[in-house]
Order: sequence, then C-alpha cells, then structure tokens
Amino acid sequence: MSEVQQIRRSSSNEDELAPTAFTGNNDQNNSSSNNDQSFEKNSFEDAEDIPNREENDIISRNESNAAISRSISRRLTNADELIAEANKTDEPLPKMGGDRDYPPPLPDRTPYMVSFDGPHDPLHPHNWPLGKKILTTSIVGFTALVASMGSAMFAEASPVVMQIYHVGYVVATLGTSLFVFGFAFGPIAWGPLSEIYGRKNILILSGFLYVCFTFAVATAKDLQTIMICRFFAGCSGGGAVVITPAVLADIYGPASRGKAMNIFAAVLFGAPMLSPIAGGFIVKNSSLGWRWTSYMVGIIASASLAATVFLLDESHHGIIMVNKAETLRRRTGNWGIAAPHEEFSLSFKEIFEKNILRPIKMFKEPILLLISLYNAFIYGILYLCLTAVPLIFQGKYFFVAGVAELPYISMFIGILVGAAVSLLLEKRIKLVMAKNNGKVIPEERLVPMMVGAPFFAAGLFWAGWAGDFGPRVHWIVPTIGLSFIGFGLMTIFMPFIQYLNMSYADYDAFNGGFDAAGGFSETNMDNGGQHSQKAQTRSTLTPVTIKQIHEAQQDTPDSEWKINNVELSMVSIVGVVRKLENTSSALIFTIEDGTGSFDIRKWVNDEETSVDSEYEYYKPFENKYVHVTGVLKMQSNRKGINQSNIKLVNDHNQVLYHQLSAIKVHLEAQGAFNKLNAPGSNDDNKLFVSDGDHISSGAPAGSLKDQIHQIIRANTATMNEGVPLAYIAQKLNLPPAKVEVVGQELVEEV
Repeated sequence: MSEVQQIRRSSSNEDELAPTAFTGNNDQNNSSSNNDQSFEKNSFEDAEDIPNREENDIISRNESNAAISRSISRRLTNADELIAEANKTDEPLPKMGGDRDYPPPLPDRTPYMVSFDGPHDPLHPHNWPLGKKILTTSIVGFTALVASMGSAMFAEASPVVMQIYHVGYVVATLGTSLFVFGFAFGPIAWGPLSEIYGRKNILILSGFLYVCFTFAVATAKDLQTIMICRFFAGCSGGGAVVITPAVLADIYGPASRGKAMNIFAAVLFGAPMLSPIAGGFIVKNSSLGWRWTSYMVGIIASASLAATVFLLDESHHGIIMVNKAETLRRRTGNWGIAAPHEEFSLSFKEIFEKNILRPIKMFKEPILLLISLYNAFIYGILYLCLTAVPLIFQGKYFFVAGVAELPYISMFIGILVGAAVSLLLEKRIKLVMAKNNGKVIPEERLVPMMVGAPFFAAGLFWAGWAGDFGPRVHWIVPTIGLSFIGFGLMTIFMPFIQYLNMSYADYDAFNGGFDAAGGFSETNMDNGGQHSQKAQTRSTLTPVTIKQIHEAQQDTPDSEWKINNVELSMVSIVGVVRKLENTSSALIFTIEDGTGSFDIRKWVNDEETSVDSEYEYYKPFENKYVHVTGVLKMQSNRKGINQSNIKLVNDHNQVLYHQLSAIKVHLEAQGAFNKLNAPGSNDDNKLFVSDGDHISSGAPAGSLKDQIHQIIRANTATMNEGVPLAYIAQKLNLPPAKVEVVGQELVEEV
C-alpha cells in the first residue's frame, strides 16, 4: 500500500456509502437441513399482526442518513475520482514537519457526520413554513423575471442603435443575440457551482455581475462595449434562470413541485413577452431614450439582488448541513464534527474538469441531446418573435412603437393557458404516482409536449402567413396565431425541465416496486427449443433459486447476468430469513432457500422511516418465508440484489409456486422443453434423475414431475396469478401435500 493510500485509508466500507449497493455473500454455509426449510403455517398467522404500510407520495431524503449523505456529496463533487487520481501519483508525500512520523489514520468519520434529524427536521427545506416557501419562491422568481426582462427589453432599442452607430439591422440585433447566447453559456458554470457552494452564494455573485454589466450597457460609449457587455450580462443573468428551478426542487416535494415549476415557466416566458411593451414606450419617450431600457432593468435587478442578500435563506441541503456542522463545532468544541459536503475542497481546475464539463458530457445520451436540440429551437423561436412581431405590426400594419408590441399580450395569454393545461395534467401525474406506489416515471412528464407541439407549429404558420398579407387581413388574425405559439412554448419547454429534474436528481433513491406474482407463468414463451435460442428481455422478472444466482455469469462487466442464455436482470427469490442485522444505514437479510444462502442489503432512505423503525418492522420476518424481488447487480466484486422489495409470504402455495417457476428457468436454460415433449424421449433425456421412490398413488416421482410441468404450461395463459396447488392436486387426483413434496424434490435437483 502506498503512502498516500495509508494516509487516506478509511475504516468505513465504501459499499455502505452507496444507497443502491446491495451485496450478496457467496461464502455462506449451505448446510441447513430440509426440515429447516419446511413451511411454518403459524408464520401466516403472525403476518396478520404486522401492519400494512401503504406507500404514499413520499420524498426520498437520503440526507437523514449520514453515510448516504456522504456518498451523495462525493458524487456531486466527483471526490472519489479525485482520491483515485491522488492515489496514482508518484510524487512523494510532504513531511509532517519537526521530524515527526505520519499519524495513524483517524477512525471512521461517519459518526461525526451531521445529517437531518429525521423526516420532520425543521431545517429541511421541505419542512419550511409555507410563508417562508412563498417568500423564497417570490425572490428567486423575481430574480429570474429580471434576467428574462433584460433579454428582451433591449430589443426595442435596435432601430435607435442602427441610427446612432450607423450599422445594419442584423448588427443592431446582435445586442439581443449575444445576450441569449450568454444565457445559454452561463448556466454551464452557474449550475454546477451552485451544487458545490450553495444556491444563495451563486445567486448573489451572478446577480451582482448582472447588475454591473447591465449598467455598463446603459453607459457604454461605443458599439463594441455594448455588445461585449450584453454578452456578459446574459452569462451572469443565466445564473438566476438555472438556479431558480434548483431552489424550487430544494423546497418543494414531488406533489407540489409541478405547480411551482409551472409558475416559474410562466415567469420565464412571460417576461420576454411583456418587457418589449415597456421597452417600446421607453424608447418612444423623448425624456428617457433607448439607454433607459438598460437603466430600468439595472435598477430592478439591484432590488432583486438586495432581496437575495437580506431575505433569501440557503436551500441547498448539503450547504445547510455545512452550516449546522459549523454551529456544532463552535458550540461543542469538537473539531471532528463535519458535514459530508465539506469533506473535500476542490481547486478551480478540479471544479472545471469534474463539474463544469459534466453537463457537456451529458449530451452523450441520445434522448437528452435530441430533446435539448428541440428545445433550443423552440427557445430560439421565442426570441425570433422579438424581431418578427415588430416587423409584422410596424412594417405591415404601420403600428407606432409601443402599440406594435401590444400583440405580445396575446402570446402571454397563450403562455398562461399553457400553464393552466400543465397544472391540469398534474392531476394525471398524481394518478400515475398513486398507481405506482408514489413514484412516477420521468418520461410521464413529457406527455404535455405531445399536446403543445402541434399547436406551436400551427401558430407559426398562422401568424406568419396572416401577417404577411398586412392590411388585407385584420390584425387580430396574426395576433390569435401568436397565442398558439405561446401555448406551445409553455407546454413544450416546461415538461423538458421537469423531465431533467426527475431523471438527473441528485437525491433520488428508489425502493423496489416489484409485486409478488405468487404463481408460475410462461407468458410470451415459445414452445420447444425456440425460446432457448434467444435471451429474455431486460424487463423480465425471473424466478430463480439462490444457487442459480451464485452460478449466473456475465459476458462482459456491463452486460446482463445470465444462466446459459436466460437473462437475470430482475430476479425473484423465496426463502427463509435466517438472520436480520441492523447497521447504521441498512438492514442485512441472510436468506436461505435450500439451495444456498444470500445476503441482501436493504437501504433505508424514505422520509418517514428510519433504520431502527424498519428493523422493528422486519424483525418478525426472521425464520419465516419471504418473497424478494429486485435487480441483480455486481457491487464491489460481489453479487447483490439492487432496489430490493421484501414481502412476507402469507400464502402457503406461494412457496411451491416459486419453486416451480425456478424449475422453468432451469429447463429453459438447458433447452429442455423439446426433450420433455419429444416423441420417444427416454430416461437419458431427463433433467432430473429419479431415486426410485414412488408416490403412494402408484405414479413414479419422475412421471409426476413431468405431469405437474405439463399442467402448469397448459394453464399459465389463463391463470395470470399462477396455477394453484389445489388445482394441480385436483387434476392429478392426489393430495396437495404429495404434490408439494414432489415440488420440493424438483427444487432440490435444480
């Protein structure tokens, strides 16, 4: 071990830092007897005493767990990559000084890490009083409003700039184009910086720069100064535009976040629509002039900056914990207390390489790239309207300055209608969440785009063609077309922001949502060996035994787990909980099913639960059968079941159902369906070797196994919940207990 590794070594296991790291132990003792695996009927009676807990629309709050919060902060800052790079360096370590040796490594810092005090901690922004949330929303919304106003109000000064500086119309409109370009460039830096240094600090910095460059435009003496300052004003103003949605995500949960985001979108698009109206009258007023389009924005921006400095509280969860740790250090004198977010400090180079470049790397994802290009086009059309509307109503209808900008009101009305439609669609999102255990698929947020896209295209044709005819068509006709454009803008752009918010949230951790089917099914299976020639789809939930999990292999480190050609992406196992261990951040279940044992780590990260309460809930599960579903993953060179869902088995037939389902997987993996059905098949083709024992009915065990399998295959299409044990016993004219015995033998031979 290198000197650097010795210094940086921590006694904590890195597996315990990842909220989705579930480990499996392949070295457990598999020598438990079959009697230990027998089903206990009283376990179903005990299950009635365990309360049924409905999964509501709850917010995942990993920050309440110090270990998970530490992992989140490392991910935000890319600290793990920096540590790995530091460990690779060949540079010698600096001396301690005074001829002293390096001190021994400090103990695990996790107990010294502060976190939120449960789901109802008043420090958590989700628990802020309603008045404080409204104040915070108003301040950041006002800041974004001012930034958007600056982008459009200056456009009304373009004709005057042409006359003063003797340039063409295209050059004069660069004042708006460069501002919008800065709007696109600035968030690349402001967004990641706000994740490291907090929302308020970056809002103050970007707001101060925005005020400075806006006043610089107002006092500029030449054209190049105007253009340069407009670009940097856009860069700095982009901070408010990108940080405002982050603040709303900090303080609102999923149930109310959509409403807040729609209000923000109305502000974001409404400001460029209304500010040209004010800009037109300002330019027309001889007492003010074109420079006051910037003076006015600068004055309002100064007011928003003052509100940010004196009234806005920090909402970034990590920075709140940094402040809490600082308070505890001062009041207790314990220098070891720290927040996960302050564990590492990054240089400017590291921030640029690891954080600022990260949004650019995200464009490698096709869906993100394509939607971004589409929304860039939509946003470009918005600012193209700043040029097109005056051309239509001044050039074709001969409206005077100020009046020519009034049709923007129609566009703003369309934006408000789009916001109302988006709010109505929020009810649909809530219904989807209710059906999906309080969770929603991010792509569900994109549904309004399918509504708005046709309206947007229709509005462009409507306003463009009608406006081209000038006085021959009443001015209200292109004005109505502008409302369609506004409606499309709102219903296209905002769902994209919400989709990004959900897809790339920094604090999401999803619990397993797989419900136990309780039966054996061969849906979508081909007969014979056809199905064995192609792998199952990634979304298949595969019933397996623990032995099969241990034997699963990967073709490549990133490929799916397979048994021969059967993928094991999502797996289902049934076994007895032999041991339940309570750690500081997770529960560890040791489960046996007669073929082996496996450790499943279930992380506790819901806002309304804690590790201790979860332990008390799952404690009665010990020595009883459970049904586990989840995603098979490799974590730190060990197999684990990720996003696990653990339910107590409360139906006697469910154990046998699962065993028969696992047999199907084994048969499929071996390509044995043809062998079982092929004419003239003999004992050499059997999957299971009979030991010569016979059932009292006279049916050989091997034959009964085949009969059970044939009954299941014949009825699986009509029995979605699985073929009941009683049904199989009735078909074979055998007692259910005898059918269960054969099922147990089948599982032991898999």
